[in-house]
Amino acid sequence: MAVKPACNIFVVEPDPFYGAVLAKFLEEFSNNIYVFMNGKDCISHFRLVTADAVLLDFNQAQTQQSVETLMYIREVYPHLPVIFLADNGTTDIAVASLQYGATDYFEKNHETFDKLSKVFRKIFSLRMF
Repeated sequence: MAVKPACNIFVVEPDPFYGAVLAKFLEEFSNNIYVFMNGKDCISHFRLVTADAVLLDFNQAQTQQSVETLMYIREVYPHLPVIFLADNGTTDIAVASLQYGATDYFEKNHETFDKLSKVFRKIFSLRMF
């Protein structure tokens, strides 16, 4: 059994069920998964624990908060990997998320977990723990 790196993954997901599913999936990469219902709670938690990666829901109902969360992370932690997930992805959302500094962007669909697995393997293979 491979040893998991000592890293912290923050997940911002307003849907409690999907947040729990993401957390369970991410246990493959870390034992330290923190799930938040909104960006404000995530930002507040940075005072207690530093994240090694953030998975951020791009919720169209909370677009401003998603962007503000990303902008805060980019200002304070410019090299921190931040992956955006969106329910209803459009080219505009993908372009905007990358323009604001997201590391990557995925639409929530049947390929989401395969894509996330590849991204997190790459992120943590590049890190020196």
